[in-house]
Amino acid sequence: MKLKKIIDFYSTGFDSGFSFKQMRLVWKLAKMAEVEEPTVLFWSVPAINKAIALVVQIANNIGSINDPHTAELLNSFYAYRSKIELDPPLKTGLKNTSFIRPGQRFRIVLPSNGIFSAMVLTNDSVITVTYPEPAKPQYRCYDWRNKKITVYFWRKNDAGYIFDTTVHGVGHYHGRPVLFLDQTSNLQRSQKRRSIRCPCSIMADLYLLTDPRTKNIKTIELEPGIKCLLEDLSEDGALVRIGGKGVEGMPVKLQFKLGEQTIVMSGVVKSVEFNQKMNQSRLHFQASGVEEHTRQIISMYVYSVIPEEQKMDFDAVSLSEEDEESVLPDDN
Repeated sequence: MKLKKIIDFYSTGFDSGFSFKQMRLVWKLAKMAEVEEPTVLFWSVPAINKAIALVVQIANNIGSINDPHTAELLNSFYAYRSKIELDPPLKTGLKNTSFIRPGQRFRIVLPSNGIFSAMVLTNDSVITVTYPEPAKPQYRCYDWRNKKITVYFWRKNDAGYIFDTTVHGVGHYHGRPVLFLDQTSNLQRSQKRRSIRCPCSIMADLYLLTDPRTKNIKTIELEPGIKCLLEDLSEDGALVRIGGKGVEGMPVKLQFKLGEQTIVMSGVVKSVEFNQKMNQSRLHFQASGVEEHTRQIISMYVYSVIPEEQKMDFDAVSLSEEDEESVLPDDN
């Protein structure tokens, strides 16, 4: 395996809290099973199962399956798999920005100026990144010194991260113009892209999915349901105001209009805020199985009404996801 892949493997292992002994065991498993991306064995139980199955198959083929050394090795692999299944080290993620490695791609939001792209060159007392390039031609900044910025990035085999920091200074590194960013321990981690949410005031019909009139969770209902008001909306949920006391965990279906389009969303009530004096509830509704066409209509509506700064945040998250998806094997 390439030297760069070996360095990446051990760097990821150390960042994730593995001991050197554990990493040697995982590396041996990866080598024996000819795993193309060894770091996946730090977090993926299915990948570990597949690798162990291949090792067992090889041992059977060469007749060493009953050999004491092979049995001991397989037991070590099984014990490792159980450990990752019960307590995956990567689930906790990065604790602070000092663990971000060179080569990490950043999407930087500079309020009122736009979204910019940069890459980490070195990381010690400050984070040294390439001079930011604008994501769109109209975005520009002539002086980055002391600017407050928000950084978005996706860490391979982990999750997305967001942090706020300050541009410590501007300078050169190996002849390249760069920015120096302050370190921080205030990282927010998310394994799923945040859907944008906007306040609204949209009348809707709510149907209980236990109601026999509701035959299909995606079918447009012709009969009126329980009248309610959407107070905010996103492609995967809503805040719903309704009369009476709501029930947490209740499966429901919402139907409402966005322009000329009838929107149907089904899901569950994740939590309830009950106002006893007004005899009203605010239902935190989480949708599931929303059709792609419906999701796009909602996203277009929400995107059209949110403030410009919030659009930048959402765009930066989307661009950072594209960075993760575009990483090629040789970039690892």
